[in-house]
Amino acid sequence: MRGIYEYIVFTLYEPEVAAGQLDRIESAIMSLDEIPERFRLYEKEPWHSRGLRQFPIDNYIFFIFRKLEIKLLQLFG
Repeated sequence: MRGIYEYIVFTLYEPEVAAGQLDRIESAIMSLDEIPERFRLYEKEPWHSRGLRQFPIDNYIFFIFRKLEIKLLQLFG
């Protein structure tokens, strides 16, 4: 997320936009506690059978693995 923020601030010179983008990303990540299964599974194997899910936030696609037994979310973006 730092890379997204730095790109918007230092390349596009839009610090307010960068702050808003991070707020939207953070809100979406926090919503994963509710029903992460609402996001679709990644289509290609072996990721599909391993439970990799993808969800869009504005112009970005984030990927998550959810480990049900310990309620841990790992986030890649």
